[in-house]
Amino acid sequence: MGGLNVGSLVSFNLALVMKWKWRFFTSEDTLWVRVIRFLYGENGGFFSLRRQASGFSPWARLLAADAKLREQEIIKEEVLERRVGDGKNIRFWKDVWVGPCTLESRFPRLSRRDSNPHCWVAERWSDDLTGGDGQVSCTDMKDGWRWNIDSDGCFTVAATREWIDRRVLKSNNILSRWSKLIPRKVNIFIWRVCWRRLPTRVALVKKRVVIESLECPMCGEGMEDLPHIFISCRVASSLWGSVFRWLQLQPFLGSDPVDLMKWCDLVHIGPKQRQVLEVVCGTTLWFLRRFRNDVVHGSKTLRICLLFDYIREVSFLWFSARNKQARVCWNDWFQHPLLM
Repeated sequence: MGGLNVGSLVSFNLALVMKWKWRFFTSEDTLWVRVIRFLYGENGGFFSLRRQASGFSPWARLLAADAKLREQEIIKEEVLERRVGDGKNIRFWKDVWVGPCTLESRFPRLSRRDSNPHCWVAERWSDDLTGGDGQVSCTDMKDGWRWNIDSDGCFTVAATREWIDRRVLKSNNILSRWSKLIPRKVNIFIWRVCWRRLPTRVALVKKRVVIESLECPMCGEGMEDLPHIFISCRVASSLWGSVFRWLQLQPFLGSDPVDLMKWCDLVHIGPKQRQVLEVVCGTTLWFLRRFRNDVVHGSKTLRICLLFDYIREVSFLWFSARNKQARVCWNDWFQHPLLM
């Protein structure tokens, strides 16, 4: 998550859901499994195409999470497969035990001709019969299950969580940015911007939150999403123009704040100048967010005509207070901070 090598809580919760699925199929003789089978059927409702009647019970919510993982092909049905032992607990036609589907679906005419379509593998097995890949054979061991995410076939939450993370988390190749020259809350804010975790109006609508309007509260000319708030909004565009003229740099031509932070790393300036640029850009993003919140909540702590002055003053205070080795003069900072 964000380059910190910490797994997503969502993926961790889904891995725990998969753990209940694993326990259901590997603990067949327990009382709670027999109760679930009585209520939801032989497979406990797993692999069912129809929606369960009770959508508010804990088990129904668990089934819904499992179905969603299968629909999105994050954890496919073949991840959990039968492991043939003595063949006394696996149905020959009805269960998936060789190949990706049941033998009944692969050979419907043969299955209909069988006098006992619910027979066990052991009842139809012969010494000269092997699986389609030559790797299935009956043994003296009891039938079991295999979790194909783990190499040893046994379920672990850690491996499953990592498997889900790799398929769910979006990777935009941005490591966590953490600058010692700006406050902690601003570092966290920039991290949320880079990973698009701010509750803009467009983001809230996607989460099915009812709001009155999608218009940007600062300019009223476009939908409020991250690129608009911080780059393309009339207020933001004018402010960035003033900032880049002050820095005497060519203006940033992108349309996304994520690209802006990448641009800070790629612009051709020295390491000390890059620190100044990062502080100024972080301060500008921070004050744009503060000004937007003031407009939404009816506060008047910030005035639009003074935003640029606020940015110069606060960025100077943050940089000078947190960089003891640099001798920062306010006059030099006011004129051209990149030439100090």
